[in-house]
Amino acid sequence: MEKDPLTDSERKLCDTLKVLKVAVVAEIQQNAKRLENESYVERMVMRLVINQFKTAQKIDINTTDVRRINSSIVKEYRNEYNGNVA
Repeated sequence: MEKDPLTDSERKLCDTLKVLKVAVVAEIQQNAKRLENESYVERMVMRLVINQFKTAQKIDINTTDVRRINSSIVKEYRNEYNGNVA
């Protein structure tokens, strides 16, 4: 049985996460050494998450979800930077 196509809200979420990933990569590519400063990276990614969800896409997102998304992104990039790729 085939899954129904994405709903509008699911599609908007996927698009938002794609744009967010591009923004994070662009910031990191400017200076990969930034990844050495975990608190800086957390603040930078938090700013990007809030900007993308609340400002650009007008998606109502709570603080817990913002922190969860932020934590996942920071963890992924820090692991990659430290050579801990799954």
